[in-house]
Amino acid sequence: MRLFQQPLPFLTCISSAVAQTAGTFNVLTFNVAGLPPILNSNEVPGDKTTNTARIGQLFSQYNISLIHVQEDFNYHATLYANDQHPYRTPTSGGVPIGSGLNSLSNYEFTSFERVKWDECSTFEYVLSLF
Repeated sequence: MRLFQQPLPFLTCISSAVAQTAGTFNVLTFNVAGLPPILNSNEVPGDKTTNTARIGQLFSQYNISLIHVQEDFNYHATLYANDQHPYRTPTSGGVPIGSGLNSLSNYEFTSFERVKWDECSTFEYVLSLF
């Protein structure tokens, strides 16, 4: 049967998928409040640069396996400068160009692609006009 002439890639996927039998893998999604203050002050004590640096330090301190961040716009460089995750997605840009979505990981990405949504919220639409 032709269907089973080359089962090796399939078996390789199975063996690598079940190779890890113990350990910890934790995930966090976090809004880093990276919009410019003129668009969102967040009403949190401290300035946004200092707060973003602290967020990056805490990400490293707690050694979270995979972190997905939202609103990672204008303080992206500060976040990455204070975080120790070896694998990170590149920024898609600040407001209004980027999506504000990024990932920081202890594990290498096997593939990465940004896919633009066909529809967005009213707020996102307004930001896209700038």
